[in-house]
Amino acid sequence: MKKVVYLTALGKAYARSGMEAGADILRLVTAMNAGAETLGWRAAAVARYEKLRIFTPEREAMPAPELAPTQDFFRGLKDFKARLDFGGIVRAYAAKLDEYGPELEQADLVHAWDTPAVVAFKKMSEGWLIKKPLLFTPEAVFCSPRPHWLDTQRRLVLDMVDALVLPGAWACAAITDEFGFKRKCHTLPRGIEDFKYLRKGRIRAELGLKDTDILVCAMGRLSRESGFKSLVDAMRLALKKKPKGLYCAIAGAGPEEGALRSRVAELGLEDRVRLLGFRQDAGELMADAEIFAAPALKTMSDQGVIEALRSGLAVISSDAGGNPEALGWGQAGLLVPPGDPGAMAEALLRVAGSPKELVYLSARAREFYSKTHSLPALASGAAHIYNKTLEDL
Repeated sequence: MKKVVYLTALGKAYARSGMEAGADILRLVTAMNAGAETLGWRAAAVARYEKLRIFTPEREAMPAPELAPTQDFFRGLKDFKARLDFGGIVRAYAAKLDEYGPELEQADLVHAWDTPAVVAFKKMSEGWLIKKPLLFTPEAVFCSPRPHWLDTQRRLVLDMVDALVLPGAWACAAITDEFGFKRKCHTLPRGIEDFKYLRKGRIRAELGLKDTDILVCAMGRLSRESGFKSLVDAMRLALKKKPKGLYCAIAGAGPEEGALRSRVAELGLEDRVRLLGFRQDAGELMADAEIFAAPALKTMSDQGVIEALRSGLAVISSDAGGNPEALGWGQAGLLVPPGDPGAMAEALLRVAGSPKELVYLSARAREFYSKTHSLPALASGAAHIYNKTLEDL
């Protein structure tokens, strides 16, 4: 039985929505060990936390708004370098690794999920620890706007690892283009636990909807890149052809909230498009909806789409970022050009106007989730990557 050890060093500076490496690692440990007899791999994890945050069915599906990701995260902190204390994180994590020396010695392979973990592990490999193959999954904002000094640090870390493991080819391409990474980049689609929020009808009642009405839901940070203005404009176009029974609810907060509310009022859609603000009942919103819309102009996280697939919603997504790959390039949902309200409106009408299409896409969503984004699929994909890594060395 082969063994993989996962490493992460999450602190407050890293604990942001949709980028929970700690949650992903615990999912992998659980899934790998559950299927160990078939996969031939067992897993363990060494993690240093300032604050443990895990998404589970019992907890809210969305984090508090102050932890939501923002493109200006790095730019907005003048003393970010001092507050990050990268060296301090590395030293603290190295001390934690020392406590787990036997675990590391028994490992056939190590998979790190954070830059300080890579540096700490490599320092140990240069000392008493026998060299182990090292895979690396960078944090989701690895290629986002950042201070220039971070580039030097990240190029150094990329030179330390044997290969990358990322959620899709789009992510591999981003790091290759920006950092010139020349080594192997494996793709491992994200996986999440299989549970479904049951329809309660509470949110439909809050919105004043009938059982026969079709609810389109969307959620995320209300920023320009999220493309919600395009969705609002698409609803205006769709309602011209289907004036009855079609509604949209958007959950989230962000800098564009005021502009979106003004746009909804300008188009006279207050009774058809509702901006719900930040909600902690996103799972219930999905359960009470029929269609999930992901209109982003640019995406770095496919979390929402994967949760919609798990929920069995008909998914309509823009062909941007990681969402197309999360949908199997159209196998599990409809893809439309980003920023194209007309195309989004046509897709909404196609699904909302055809019960057969709605049922078909719902079934395809659940089927693709089980095949690609469930925990057994995640563990199987990881084991394949690990076996390939050992074969190539």
